[in-house]
Amino acid sequence: MDDGGQAKSIFLAALMIGSVILGALVFDLDGSKENLAPIIDGSIPNQILIGSTDSIELSISDEDLPSLALTVTMDGQSLEVEPDENGTLIFDISELSVGEHALKIIALDSVGQESRWTSLFTIHYPAEDATVMIVNENEIIVEKGDSASIQGTVVHPAINTCELIWSDGDIGNFSLSLPIDDSGRFTLSFDEVNSNMTIITQATCGTWEDTVATQTIWINATEPTEPA
Repeated sequence: MDDGGQAKSIFLAALMIGSVILGALVFDLDGSKENLAPIIDGSIPNQILIGSTDSIELSISDEDLPSLALTVTMDGQSLEVEPDENGTLIFDISELSVGEHALKIIALDSVGQESRWTSLFTIHYPAEDATVMIVNENEIIVEKGDSASIQGTVVHPAINTCELIWSDGDIGNFSLSLPIDDSGRFTLSFDEVNSNMTIITQATCGTWEDTVATQTIWINATEPTEPA
């Protein structure tokens, strides 16, 4: 064989070997993908208005989704939740009470790789104005034997939820109810005042959450003025 033919044979042999190696590399790249840990994706708002949504949705992905072992807890209580064929997880929150909650997910795949996901969120009532109480005077001076009248107004967006009480002592131990009209106005009268009095009025209002407003009124009874 001449030098030209020998060189051609060597070139063809090298080309065949290169083709085999390249084919093996391509097969390896296409046929053996890396097995990654499960991916849990999604976000939950930090604040959720009660009744605004009944469920929250997350997604989970893995090379072998059906083989995943999930451990799911809400506030430490176990939940039975399985992803659908697309990896979607749906959690019912319609029965959760107002307050802070914690959702935790642990996903374990077929080769023992683990992923963890945690979210803290708060369910809250709608914003509501606080109760306000205004009285005409916090100090009333009358002569002994005269009458005294306390007038005031309770301010709140939902007056129909308000309860008004009063006491001349410890309002936590003893109190009497006091009516208010649709505008929040009230009057408390004493026919004969013969000694100093300390009156406490307290209004409690709220559609979602109660707020309290308190006023203290001092009635000072003085000796009658001597006629000139």
